[in-house]
Amino acid sequence: RLVKHPKGNQIKYQLCGHPPTYAYVVVFPFHHASQTVTIIREWQQGLNQWWWQLPTGGWDRSKAKDLNECACNELAEEAMLVK
Repeated sequence: RLVKHPKGNQIKYQLCGHPPTYAYVVVFPFHHASQTVTIIREWQQGLNQWWWQLPTGGWDRSKAKDLNECACNELAEEAMLVK
């Protein structure tokens, strides 16, 4: 697939799908006291480069009973914000 961005540059990429039963979380860790958001820098295999993003992850039902617990796990694993 070829995508043309507003500034004129074009990027070619491929899409990988997930089965309909696949669930994931994206966490927006907003800190009220400092009015900031935590983003993390991770290696993106598909892009083959480092990328800044919000903490995200797939919901493994054997590790988390619901999406809220999955989000907490992602905050602990990726952003190191909760224990």
